Amino acid sequence: MHPDYPNFCIDDFRIRYGDGTIKGEIHSQIGFWGSMISGGFFECSGAGRFTSQYITYFRYRRQFIIVMDTPSDVCISRIREGKYDGIPFPFAGSDEEFIRNVAEYLSSKLFASICKGIPTLRLDTTQSITEQAEVIERFAGLRDDS
Repeated sequence: MHPDYPNFCIDDFRIRYGDGTIKGEIHSQIGFWGSMISGGFFECSGAGRFTSQYITYFRYRRQFIIVMDTPSDVCISRIREGKYDGIPFPFAGSDEEFIRNVAEYLSSKLFASICKGIPTLRLDTTQSITEQAEVIERFAGLRDDS
């Protein structure tokens, strides 16, 4: 992300407060929610039903939505590699099912309607990390290449 802004990820709060139960998930969401007051970058693709509440809460503040268009099979392979081991999240289905549900939601009319009027970028994750960072910085007005 950008060195001048704090970066928050819902999974970091799950590791800190979660225990795989609904109660632990609520504590994680409350911690994540509280961090948003200060501003910064927030990765919350796995926030589930709370995603729309986050977006609605910040509707009248300067915000951008960046959707990382990462193919589901890539996300699933990351789970299988153990990249997300130790992140307690209360989901009854398989990891693969969860990833597919998130992908469907981010492509849905419901998500598009929640984001209406908010600058939204669908980021091509086949680009290098450096290229992705440059696109995000230009999109958010943090970089001027003119």
